[in-house]
Amino acid sequence: MEKPQEREQGRHEQARPQGQVQGRTEGREGNQRRIPDRDFHAHFGREHHFAPGRVQVYGGRPQFTYSGFVFALVEPWPADWAYDDDDYYIDYVDDEYWLYSLRYPGVRLELIIVD
Repeated sequence: MEKPQEREQGRHEQARPQGQVQGRTEGREGNQRRIPDRDFHAHFGREHHFAPGRVQVYGGRPQFTYSGFVFALVEPWPADWAYDDDDYYIDYVDDEYWLYSLRYPGVRLELIIVD
């Protein structure tokens, strides 16, 4: 019998645009790069909005740079989110970094920091 987690993973795989890779292997084993607290409080969190603007794909994974850090998306970018027209913020919740859209509250994308 298929477990709910396997069913959920299957849905994510079906929704992933061609060329994107499964991203849950990098950064999930305790080696996730962290933003120093001083930098995080100065540039990240709900009060610090930005537009990713130019998003590039490296190794099949969309990435953008913000405040000196390169973030890779673990999940596909939602079709109704605009890279450069909407305001976003990055927060740290449950030991992970998440991208939130101000236009679509309640939806978030998991991020990892890449070198």
